[in-house]
Amino acid sequence: IDETNTINGDNDAQINLTKDGDGMDKNIKHSQEKVTKKAQLSYILSAIYAFCKVCTHKKVQRLLSHEANDVESVFYMLQQQQAYQKKSKHASFEEDHDCEAQSWESSYVLLLWMEMLSYVPFDLQTIDSTSTFSSFTTSTSISLVESIISTCKSHLCDAGPTRRASASCLAAYLSRPDLEKELYLTKYVEWSNNSVLQKELNATTINSSNTNVFRVMGVVQSLAVIFKSDSQSTSRSSLLLQIDVLWEPMVQLALWNNNHNEANGSNNNGGSNSGGMILLRKLLIKFFGRIGCAYLPPVVAKWRYQRGKRSLLANLNPDAVQDQHHTSQTTSKESEKGCFQEHKQDGKEKAKDKDEEPIAQIEIPILEKLEDVLDILLNGLRDTATIVRWSSAKHIGRLTERLPSVLCVDDVVESILNLCGSGDLGGETNENAWHGSCLALAELARRGLLLPQRMEEVVPIVVKAMQYDVRRGSHSVGSNVRDAACYTCWAFARAFEPSVLKPYVPDLSLSMVVTCLFDREINCRRAASAAFQECVGRQGSENFKHGIDILTKADYFSLGNRTDAYTKVACSIAIYNRYRIPLLQHLSYIKLFHWDIELRTLSSKAIHELIV
Repeated sequence: IDETNTINGDNDAQINLTKDGDGMDKNIKHSQEKVTKKAQLSYILSAIYAFCKVCTHKKVQRLLSHEANDVESVFYMLQQQQAYQKKSKHASFEEDHDCEAQSWESSYVLLLWMEMLSYVPFDLQTIDSTSTFSSFTTSTSISLVESIISTCKSHLCDAGPTRRASASCLAAYLSRPDLEKELYLTKYVEWSNNSVLQKELNATTINSSNTNVFRVMGVVQSLAVIFKSDSQSTSRSSLLLQIDVLWEPMVQLALWNNNHNEANGSNNNGGSNSGGMILLRKLLIKFFGRIGCAYLPPVVAKWRYQRGKRSLLANLNPDAVQDQHHTSQTTSKESEKGCFQEHKQDGKEKAKDKDEEPIAQIEIPILEKLEDVLDILLNGLRDTATIVRWSSAKHIGRLTERLPSVLCVDDVVESILNLCGSGDLGGETNENAWHGSCLALAELARRGLLLPQRMEEVVPIVVKAMQYDVRRGSHSVGSNVRDAACYTCWAFARAFEPSVLKPYVPDLSLSMVVTCLFDREINCRRAASAAFQECVGRQGSENFKHGIDILTKADYFSLGNRTDAYTKVACSIAIYNRYRIPLLQHLSYIKLFHWDIELRTLSSKAIHELIV
């Protein structure tokens, strides 16, 4: 302004310059206010992200505004945040590292907000105002739905939590019923197959340090959420049409990850697997498990074992307990016969009733794809990562619950038991297979899919898993197997009647007491105590003798100190004749020869205290 004043000295020019100066000051103030509001918004969204981190995003997501007029406003903020995030990438780290952290936190919260707005009960075309207000999108030719899908696609290659939020948001919009006619789901599946999956498979190798693996994980995660059968508004028929397009590349991707997992496991026992590959294997297990559930009708099998009433008031009533024992004995005798023809005859008689599901009695042929799904899930039980094994066990339980015939379930149980035996699949030295098998057996028992006639084969394996300890160099492995075996015993106590579990109580009770007293790890001792407590409460004092007295002595706090567990708690439990000799035998034959010198020393002290 000063330079232009020197050009002309007349009053009119000075007046115009002062007016221009006032306008520039207003623009500067307006821009400063805009930057201040943007910074305040970033801090607010960062605070909401902190709440999501503490309270989980599902609880916070319900509190966000979900009116129809909020869709375009929140999406406009998301687009502005995405543009700002692209600019911040080119800035120096010293100047903008705090803003970069707030940027992805803001994007995460806005993506969660957009997912919540996807449940608006109105057609998105009626909400779209791009024809009138073109400022909401970059181009007037692109609709609101296409802009949302493209924005979510751009976040699928992120390395942080925004990838998970964008996958859920994308799946929520693609699952809307009003978008089925526009074939947005079909277009996205084709894009996922051609642009992401086939491209990575042609590259033959996936580098975990590259952004491509994050894009693959984002695509697989979005597809897994789409095929989630519990809360989907899309029909099963429309989902089944998309499986044929994705089947071959997803199977090849699963095989490649399985070979990569086995190679790393054979070289270094799975100790140096990258986090990206582990998460990708977990997402693939989710995807195939939900595909298997989509193939089968959502009907609970009628042949599953049902314990009956589990009311505390019914347990306190002696007449009700006798009736319950009588009914449990009759049901256990029917199940222990193991004759599947009787199950079919009973099914034919029950199908006559109006309340029964006739579809449960239809013999559905086992598809080749369903067999491949079960094979992938069973291979996931011996994965080197715990989260992959746990996900495989859960999906095996969900899928087995929908199988139409008890013969199919019997084959699944047989395959799980083979993982703990000798052979190529498992073996006594493969702690991963033992851990996954225990988790799978617990899931089957918890859902009533493990029939009583199988307990004669299952219980010895669980008892052996309670003492699983294999030395590897200067350390040993198997604490996770022992912990999973305790969870299996906990599931048995909740699933079966006392009359069914009574023949196996001596072995189970002794193994749980020995583990809670003499295990090397504190979490295993406390897990065994919790499982024993559940057995005493569910199965009664008739099966578990002196159960209440043992629980009061071997509780959560007394087992925290390993020395006290060996010398004091063990002596207080050894006063019962049922447990004295087994405790001495375990210390004499196993713990005295343990690789850890501290356990050998404690075992000698415990034997002295028990004998004295």
